[in-house]
Amino acid sequence: MTAVTTTPAEPRRGQPPQRVPLTSGSSRVLWDEFGRITMSFQLAPGFLLACMHPDFSVVAEQSGGGRFRTDPTGRAARAAATVLTTVYGGAEALAEGERLRAAHRGLSAVNENGTTVHALSAGVWAWVAHATVYSAIARLEYFEPGLNNAELEQFYASDAVPMLRLLRVAPRQIPATYREWRDRFDAFVAEGLEATVTARDYWQVIGNLPAPAALPAPLRVLWPVAVAPYRRLLVFAARGMLPPGARARLGLVWTDGDERRLRLIGRAVGRAVAMLPERLSYLPIAFEARRADHATRALHTVLAARPR
Repeated sequence: MTAVTTTPAEPRRGQPPQRVPLTSGSSRVLWDEFGRITMSFQLAPGFLLACMHPDFSVVAEQSGGGRFRTDPTGRAARAAATVLTTVYGGAEALAEGERLRAAHRGLSAVNENGTTVHALSAGVWAWVAHATVYSAIARLEYFEPGLNNAELEQFYASDAVPMLRLLRVAPRQIPATYREWRDRFDAFVAEGLEATVTARDYWQVIGNLPAPAALPAPLRVLWPVAVAPYRRLLVFAARGMLPPGARARLGLVWTDGDERRLRLIGRAVGRAVAMLPERLSYLPIAFEARRADHATRALHTVLAARPR
């Protein structure tokens, strides 16, 4: 994670990664937790970490990738749909990984050193995916019961690694264990991230959270008032869920009191969401995938008990 490749990288010949869709049987955590509506709180810190990668920022600025400035809610919805499809989409998850890479294949830029960098550079592409894994862990820590060390190792092996493979992260960019992954992640936060213009602009955007581009004009008047509580919690949670090194790089303050407050609020929100019916507590892609899985399991149960 500390090395940044500046040319598009594909898996080594003869060593194709095993790309298997996640299922309720194979996924220990993501299938049950990832698609809850609290997922919205992990999108901002995840994308902010991506924006702090200097090469990601250069490509975003020079290739028209700064759509978060003009349509932040639309960009967030598309990002959420991609990752939800990767987790819950079954066979469609394989196609989503291909589609995502195809959409980024032509994006490149020249950095301040005069080097051409690509959106599909192994290090850049991997960092965005690793930021997604980190933000998922952080959301579980604050909005769910969280995972102990043994559970984190199991989560990494059974959930994170398959998701990274589905997202077409190069094999050499996927550490073997959670401990190794976390060490490399923390090292890159300390050594490789910068307070880029993209990251600073994105932080300002989520603080304002403008109305969706498709929202009818009459409803735009109500938008600032309607979303004010959510916006405050979104910004507060994003600040707290960032790694301390990234937070310091952006000049964001976080106190012990802030930490206690976020944990109390996050746990209360998480418990409230868990009490809702699945139709309300899960985002649509996750809900439909889980409903189909329940139906398939029920059918198998009935078939197993049929008269013979």
